[in-house]
Amino acid sequence: AVDFEPRRDGPPGEPLAWRQDLFEEVLRHVGLDAIPATLPALGGVDAGGTPMHELRRRATDLVAALGFAEAIHFAFQDRAADEAWPRLAGAGEPLELANPLSERHAVLRRTLVANLVASAAFNAHRGADGVRLFECGRLFPGGEAAEVEAIALAAGGRLGSAWDRPAAVDLPAFKGFFEALFEELGVVAVARPADLPGILPGTGGEWTLAGERIGWFGRTAATGLPFELFVGELRLDRFDPAAGPRRITAPPRVPGVAADLTLTHRLELSWAELAAAIDELAAPPLVGYRLEERYRGTGVPDGAVATTIRFDYNAGERSLTQEEVNERHAALAAELERRFGTGREAES
Repeated sequence: AVDFEPRRDGPPGEPLAWRQDLFEEVLRHVGLDAIPATLPALGGVDAGGTPMHELRRRATDLVAALGFAEAIHFAFQDRAADEAWPRLAGAGEPLELANPLSERHAVLRRTLVANLVASAAFNAHRGADGVRLFECGRLFPGGEAAEVEAIALAAGGRLGSAWDRPAAVDLPAFKGFFEALFEELGVVAVARPADLPGILPGTGGEWTLAGERIGWFGRTAATGLPFELFVGELRLDRFDPAAGPRRITAPPRVPGVAADLTLTHRLELSWAELAAAIDELAAPPLVGYRLEERYRGTGVPDGAVATTIRFDYNAGERSLTQEEVNERHAALAAELERRFGTGREAES
């Protein structure tokens, strides 16, 4: 308890003490060092934590760990930018501002990509050899539709010094950034080719989750930049906030065996279809597989492609014999050949 008595020194009608004065007096007697630091509580829609807040934190932490810098832009853009890029939500007219700062901020954004491209150009025109930018925020579909939580990425060129020997970002690497994000968020999304506004033909793709379009990616068609720029966007509100992060499996104590299969199949067969078949047929000691190469040229018939897949076999706590691997690999290769084409295998 604080031992003091209030007294009236001011004119009649004024309070004995202002509330903040009383707090200050108590703090002075107790000592500021004895009071733990506490952030003030937020009110309204930002009060407390929510599963979506945690999902957004996990997504932004992962993208930042991949080397991206976070950008924060106005939630406005001009009409040309609104029409230039694919939209994940919103049809018809965008929401107009009654008193915009300028024509460049005339409507509420329906994509995060437009402002990221402008920031990438700003950096490139001032000597940057590359950019990796992302933004996480809300989109405004228009009308009575609810706001949409989204995240967008933009990357291109080389980052780092000559000593680092950095590689320029290409389409497979950019697609891999999204795949890493899906792994972290416990999501199995599928990519499919797509023709998209603002995206160079042949490089665009859409992300689907359980058959629903949740995102897109590709190389920008024309930006006037000294390097190729890749952009993409995802709807975070379509992910399950309760889904846990990916589990890390300890590497086995004994080495495994790798074997390749080169499968010649029709060009229309997508990697997603081929991977689905491998997942269906997978059985121990197969522990993983990955795409090594897709080749079209001498020795491959017209309308076909030769896809090389690396299969990894491991029995965990014991060493595999070559005979075990050969038997399992031959059975898997035979079934893939039966379904999709003719292949030739080479063990390593």
